[in-house]
Amino acid sequence: MQQIATPVQSARNDPQPAPAPKDSCIIPRDPDFELYDNVGRDADQIQAARYNLATRGDLKRWAQRDAQPFRAAYPLPDQPWSAPDLTPYLDALAAARTPAEIDAVTDHVLDAAEPALRALSDYLVAAARWKQENRDAAKGSPSHLLMTAASRALSALALADEAGLNRLRAAYDPAPAPAAGGTMAADETTTPEPGQVPLAPLPDHRNVHTPWWQELWRRHAHVITPLRARGLQCDIEFGLSTYNVRVSLPDDSYLVISPPHDPPSERPPGEPEGWIATREHPDDPTLFEVIYDSAPSNDPGAPQRPEARHGGSAQPLIEAIDHRLAQLGLLPHPVLPHENSHVPPAQPSPLPPRVLPPASP
Repeated sequence: MQQIATPVQSARNDPQPAPAPKDSCIIPRDPDFELYDNVGRDADQIQAARYNLATRGDLKRWAQRDAQPFRAAYPLPDQPWSAPDLTPYLDALAAARTPAEIDAVTDHVLDAAEPALRALSDYLVAAARWKQENRDAAKGSPSHLLMTAASRALSALALADEAGLNRLRAAYDPAPAPAAGGTMAADETTTPEPGQVPLAPLPDHRNVHTPWWQELWRRHAHVITPLRARGLQCDIEFGLSTYNVRVSLPDDSYLVISPPHDPPSERPPGEPEGWIATREHPDDPTLFEVIYDSAPSNDPGAPQRPEARHGGSAQPLIEAIDHRLAQLGLLPHPVLPHENSHVPPAQPSPLPPRVLPPASP
């Protein structure tokens, strides 16, 4: 039992606590949580006591105490999962001399680790759906964070596999040497044909010159080209478990256009069973809205959104984005009816020529 300091002792030994923030909770939530002196307390507890807040250690200690009857009724293994012996893989990695050899080792490691990572992901999904908390879960809620963790557990496999493909592509399918002068040819945005709508510029990063990025850009052109015709700059990025289209908006917010996340889409990039378009802001987490969602629902009890009938069609997605951004005054260049013929949604926009990426430092 921790010794509780008397008010006199606290006044004599401790400096006066700083006033708690106006929006902080100053009512202790647990009988064990009281103001105490500094004897036997760590730095986190001393600091948290100034605002009557519980530390991570306090929360875990109370939870372990209250879960003892449950743990007795449902005993769980105390030993962690057996760690694999990486010695054979590391030895083979040290001996590898070609991209094919290192890819063979990495593929073997990923195949061996996939069952454990998939089991972890399955448990995290089950925890997120505890008591159906995942329904209408707000961003940052426990259910939302658990679903994010479940996706990222498998993202490690996808990222490592992508790294291997990029290494093999550089070895077996290198990009052609740059043209004379070493400069990239002008994009179609600089000299549009007469009567055509000028497109927003390409992103300004080194991936634009890589074959894998250009292939992803080509696969998403039926979504990207109409948005660029509206003056919106687009990019391709890797999200939790899928490739997404990121659209920059004039007010520094952005759109994320992605396939379904839960469960992750298994269809090729650019051809999902449905699209989800959200608006977010990097500095304002409260700004989050779903503009369009045509992803099919796997929950028979959940109501289907009206957009679900459109599936992976891009035209209704673009129309919904047009409507919402026009309401917000964030559409730099609304495409007029007579201009639509010059920006067909299904036509891919030309890409810059492939060039060798700069050498890594």
